[in-house]
Amino acid sequence: MIKGICRTNLDNFERETWPTTFCAVPRIGERVSAHSGKTLKVVSITHAEQVHTMGDCHPRIIVELNK
Repeated sequence: MIKGICRTNLDNFERETWPTTFCAVPRIGERVSAHSGKTLKVVSITHAEQVHTMGDCHPRIIVELNK
């Protein structure tokens, strides 16, 4: 599983709950479904590291969503 976060700047989707784990890195143009069933298109993927309090770094992706 790949850990990540989804984000969007669309006002109508700000309260949606998006996935935090993925089977594979989503590709641009694919759609991601919120828990409510609403979907948005992947417009960019950013590979990042999440730093924990112990100094550990874990890879994750940031998935930017839009219509």
